[in-house]
Amino acid sequence: HDYKRTIAVNYLAPVQLISTLIQRFKEAKTHIVNISTYNVLMKTPPKWSAYVSSKKAMHSWFESNIPEMALMNITVSNIYFPLIESRMKDANKKYKNTHAMSMDKAVDIIIKGLLNPNYQFKPWWHIPFQVVLFLAGPLWNVFWYQLIRQKKY
Repeated sequence: HDYKRTIAVNYLAPVQLISTLIQRFKEAKTHIVNISTYNVLMKTPPKWSAYVSSKKAMHSWFESNIPEMALMNITVSNIYFPLIESRMKDANKKYKNTHAMSMDKAVDIIIKGLLNPNYQFKPWWHIPFQVVLFLAGPLWNVFWYQLIRQKKY
């Protein structure tokens, strides 16, 4: 049931809402702020398949529809957040002491996204991290296999 609920909340509901309102959005020259997770830009770690798959589906939907929306004078800002300091983060024991972006910084980024058409945000470490993922890609499954096997994840 987690897959169904996660897909419903993170993908199906937003797509249905935007699709239902698209004509009104066109008339109003609307600006949409798509707030997502940085995970959509990287390989999916074990135990996160439901969440990341639903977020990647939404990411793909926006990527494929942005050109059509642009023709309707609908602009889109994409924000890809890393982990953010929050009660939700603290509820997960594994992330309780993990470094994360401050809530104030996240709010500032959202405001920039609201005020600036076509604003894009990815963490400062996006490009170096993508290079590391590319180079270490073949070792991804080996790394996770070892962690899971040793019961460290």
